[in-house]
Amino acid sequence: MKFAAPYWLLGASLAVLVAVLLTLGGVVLVRALRRFGEEKLVLGLVTARPGARRALKGTLLVLAIAFGFVALAQPQYGRGTRIIPATNLDVIVVLDYSKSMHARDVKPSRIARAKTEVAQLIADLPGARFAAVAFAGEPMAFPMTSDGSAVAQFFRQLSPNDMPVGGTAIARALESARELFGRDPLSRTHKKVIVLVTDGGDLEGDPVGVARAAAQDEISRLTPAMLQDGSWQGKHFRRYNIGLPPRLVGGYRNPYRRFLDKTKQTLLALGFEEMRGSLLENEFWNMDALFMPQFHPAREIHDVYFIETPTHSKEIPEPYLSNVAAEHEGRAESGSRGWGYLFDKQRTHRLVLRSQGTALSARQLGLQPKIPGKYFSMARCFRYDTVDATHAPDFIQIEGIVLSQAMTLPHLLGMLMIFAREVAQATEVRAVPAYFPFTEPSVEVHMRHPTLGWIELGGSGIFRPEVTQPFGIDVPVIAWGLGLDRMAMMALGKDDIRHLFTNNLPNGLADNRSF
Repeated sequence: MKFAAPYWLLGASLAVLVAVLLTLGGVVLVRALRRFGEEKLVLGLVTARPGARRALKGTLLVLAIAFGFVALAQPQYGRGTRIIPATNLDVIVVLDYSKSMHARDVKPSRIARAKTEVAQLIADLPGARFAAVAFAGEPMAFPMTSDGSAVAQFFRQLSPNDMPVGGTAIARALESARELFGRDPLSRTHKKVIVLVTDGGDLEGDPVGVARAAAQDEISRLTPAMLQDGSWQGKHFRRYNIGLPPRLVGGYRNPYRRFLDKTKQTLLALGFEEMRGSLLENEFWNMDALFMPQFHPAREIHDVYFIETPTHSKEIPEPYLSNVAAEHEGRAESGSRGWGYLFDKQRTHRLVLRSQGTALSARQLGLQPKIPGKYFSMARCFRYDTVDATHAPDFIQIEGIVLSQAMTLPHLLGMLMIFAREVAQATEVRAVPAYFPFTEPSVEVHMRHPTLGWIELGGSGIFRPEVTQPFGIDVPVIAWGLGLDRMAMMALGKDDIRHLFTNNLPNGLADNRSF
């Protein structure tokens, strides 16, 4: 118990004074009564006579005064929050959780005894900050905190059976402790201590070397933050020990990830340059620059995700905005009749989630691309679509353009056949006429899936002058946008596009490890 206003307790001494006065008053009263005559006769005649009732009243009065001052002192019970002065000391406890810590040669066991000692250490340093590293074959770290009880609780709840990898990797545990210091900005100005509790020798690594590096404040990993704040200056850099055996980590790269990487590396090897952009686009680049009229049904809420906050983008560069508006209204120098409506320059700023990778191609045209030049992107796109074996609300589209005076439709068809046969590994492919507002001629490429039959791979064509001339491009531009997820589904032998993103399969994607 403690008191919020302990100075009021001094008033409790007043109750003692009142008790003394009441006692003296009773003695004086008895003596005075005795002067008048015989004590029994006088006591029978007066009403204010000393006795048990008078003593009870006096006691109650004294207690009332005492408890009143105690109440003014505001007694407090239970737990509360208090501020403990910092000691600028950071302690990392590195505790061995290997199987040998089950041994009971120390009562009740080695690990239980170690936990008790660690808890006592934390209690003895109330102003310090603590972190924790539990290790066996691999370390498990608990970040730096000023709440030492949280670190003690971390150790209490953990047991040697919780460690995923067996062993006694002391060097890795110490390295993990050093990384905890390096990630905490306050540790750079605090005193640092690493407490190692173990019962065995290291089976791998160089724990002595790591400990010496920690003692000398050596740097084993140079981070961007250290370069920015200059904390690397005046420090020692750890030497590389090339005599240590390499660390081998089990596992296998996800086949779908390998498919994406292979596709990207193939295009880079062919001399394509990668286009990148934000997932958020305004309607200008996503639709208007592609000569899609503002009354096109694909622009409505059933096909595009609109952004709630903010709703509109900032400025769109000129003269591109005016040039595109002129093409839509049919008054541009290209001679196109346009769409015959008044272009809404406010609506074109409205933000949406990118619905097609062709938006990146439009942006590339506005960046004055190389001529001749070839560009590609692996763009994540979003459409409000019904999920089934070949559709998903978000998907990756392989987008590409080639700018050259020599480009023709046969070049485009040849490129599509390469994608279908070499990337998707399809054996039956066909190209059919199609319509898109931004290409003429337009072509769709289809491939036959062994289970699903003919499925669309994507669209393509040659950009119309209404798309290229607003950006000053006067050479043919072939363009394509193909569903990369469908291509992966075909190449990996899956019957459902959702199988690329789930582990809820008998073997996951393990059957495709040799892809």
